[in-house]
Amino acid sequence: MTTTVKYDADLVRIGKKELERRVIEEARRHSTLFPRGKLSPFEAPDWVINSASLGIEVTELLPCKQRDVAFSGPQLAAFQKDVVRTAERCYRARPDAPAADVLAYFKNDRTRKRDAVAMGQALAQFVVDNYPAQGTVTLDAVTRGVRGWVDGLSVVRILCRDGEWP
Repeated sequence: MTTTVKYDADLVRIGKKELERRVIEEARRHSTLFPRGKLSPFEAPDWVINSASLGIEVTELLPCKQRDVAFSGPQLAAFQKDVVRTAERCYRARPDAPAADVLAYFKNDRTRKRDAVAMGQALAQFVVDNYPAQGTVTLDAVTRGVRGWVDGLSVVRILCRDGEWP
């Protein structure tokens, strides 16, 4: 069973155990699957109902985004993964593309909306334009001779060998 509980970021200040208790109590109100009994704090699992021989582990899968940002951490991570996947696909689709292992670090800008496909295409072209003659090259926006820097990235490492682009 999955229960979604919306809570204000101010609740985080009350402490992890109290927040977990409130989430479980809210889930209890929405489902008859939870047995009656005293909810007792524990460590592994987080909570137990001894009378029902039940342990409950509380996991926050998608934390709420902060008030002053446009995207949550998971949303930002998914966007960055989409950019890298698109870049790898575009790069490998080039018939003349040499083997490349690319690692891109992002600025983690949670306030600006960007196009993942356009940014991925730009990253693929960046790899083509800055592919090292041999070995490895690590580049940033101020590296001398860097061509076509992709806004939103902080560092790009290009290695002359085949590998997955994480």
